[in-house]
Amino acid sequence: MYLNDEAVLKVENLRVGFGEEEKREVVRNISFQIKKGEVLCLVGESGSGKSVTAFSIMQLFHGTTGMILGGKILVNGTNLAELSEKEMQKRRGNEIAMVFQEPMTSLNPVITIGVQMARAMRLHQKLEKQKVREKSIQLLEKVGIKHAEKTLYAYPHEVSGGMRQRIMIAMAMINKPSLLICDEPTSALDVIVQDQIIKLIKSLCVQEEMAVLFITHDMSVVAQIADQIAVMHHGKIVESDEKKKILFCPKNEYTKRLICDAMAMQKEKNEESDILSDKINEQIILKVSDLKKYYKMPGEKLLEKSRKFVALEDISFELRKGETIGIVGESGCGKTTLGQLICGIQTKSDGNIQYAEKAQIIFQDPYGSLNAKMKVGTILAEGIKKHKLLPPDQIQPRVLELLKLVGLHESDVNKYPHEFSGGQRQRIVVARALSFNPKLIVCDEPVSALDVSVQAQVLNLLEDLQKELGISYLFIAHGMAVVRHISHRVGVMYLGKMVEIAETDELFEHCGHPYTQALLSSVPVANPLHKKNQIMLEGEVPNPINPPTGCRFHPRCRFACDKCKQEEPQLRKIAQGHVVACHYPEKVYGN
Repeated sequence: MYLNDEAVLKVENLRVGFGEEEKREVVRNISFQIKKGEVLCLVGESGSGKSVTAFSIMQLFHGTTGMILGGKILVNGTNLAELSEKEMQKRRGNEIAMVFQEPMTSLNPVITIGVQMARAMRLHQKLEKQKVREKSIQLLEKVGIKHAEKTLYAYPHEVSGGMRQRIMIAMAMINKPSLLICDEPTSALDVIVQDQIIKLIKSLCVQEEMAVLFITHDMSVVAQIADQIAVMHHGKIVESDEKKKILFCPKNEYTKRLICDAMAMQKEKNEESDILSDKINEQIILKVSDLKKYYKMPGEKLLEKSRKFVALEDISFELRKGETIGIVGESGCGKTTLGQLICGIQTKSDGNIQYAEKAQIIFQDPYGSLNAKMKVGTILAEGIKKHKLLPPDQIQPRVLELLKLVGLHESDVNKYPHEFSGGQRQRIVVARALSFNPKLIVCDEPVSALDVSVQAQVLNLLEDLQKELGISYLFIAHGMAVVRHISHRVGVMYLGKMVEIAETDELFEHCGHPYTQALLSSVPVANPLHKKNQIMLEGEVPNPINPPTGCRFHPRCRFACDKCKQEEPQLRKIAQGHVVACHYPEKVYGN
């Protein structure tokens, strides 16, 4: 990558270390630059040093043992590494802004959006109250929020995940920064919202002539947004160049592996998976019939009657022994609620759940679901002891057996969760689920927070266990490529309803619902030359407290007519093993 005077950000020979006395280098002598109107994607696996690089630029090491050991960080010619904390405060949110991965942890839950935007604005600008309000509305409209004025009075929990991320981008844009840093801003989002956020950041980069540092582990996202790519591995940049050169002619072996892993995840199920399909037993492990879940919500005004929040309505399906059903849909469609009802974490409002076997669950965040103060051996033995599944003298051998089963070493039994990588922690969670000898496991976004290569390892582990033990999976995810890789059948949910169920290849090649078609058209591909016939969905998902009449998808459907607005479609068969809740599936099926 060549250097010139147009660069907004120049990082030269940056070294960063952590440690109380002797600093251990985690970023090692890296250099790169970003020009106006350009997006540079910093790519690599967890622990490669991507986020530490971003924190170095923002000087966000307060309260940690981290410090810059050497090198320069030049933003518009000023070396940030030499500035005091007071001088950096003037630049953060002004000349440099940052969008984090999880907007809910960045926004104050007890303060309205408008007040939070106003505070950020007044920190660097002297504006009157009316001017602040007008500018806040303009910024929200600029990032694609239609009811901007109403949104100012909303609290963070009252808007969707996609809207929260748009709000964070609007707040980052308040003072027209020269450099915008985005640290994994789309990894927790479903494919439709992810695509919208990618396009929004790219368009703002060009319109505002910003430099954007976009941190991600997803090569499919990189292919959509990057102008330049820098690949990090073990704290070093091992390769950097223009997007097409990196994706089509990578030189470094690590870069080649990242691209191969991304490509492999997007391929159809292989012959080995077809062999596994033959092992599916006709025995029904789980039968869900007309399942409903409602929540009571307080009235909007004092003394107003409580309202009904429709989380799930009339969900029905069967899961056979040795089968995996993938459940997909936008955030808030009811996927996680369905999994929790099946596991007994929540109680149903109506309907039936019939088990041949009780279910275990694997959560999205392995670190959050493991007790940080307990050793792995204790964690795995806890459930066995509590439920008296084995005599005391057989518990320790069973723990060691479980570790071996998920690909960990016996010596790991005395380690704590923080001593493992993200992928290894997820293996521990899988081992804990297996400690109960389940025949049904609910996997709630088990790989969405992991790198592509680690995703493949965990998915292969789940498939191997299914082959060996005959386990059935209800696999909840927003990553369509992941679902295609592991599922035998796929169910598509929208606003608490199941709108389509089909065998995996059938659904991906011949979907029958307009919503499924839109989902599939939004899936990013790790090929910048791939032209998608994308179907843009207008607006946000409707409010579950007051869902639309008729078909719930009709306000966003390009085929909607009067019948769709008045009559709710029921699931009906359009092909062998393929059911769709749509009045006009022929407009989509086979097209």
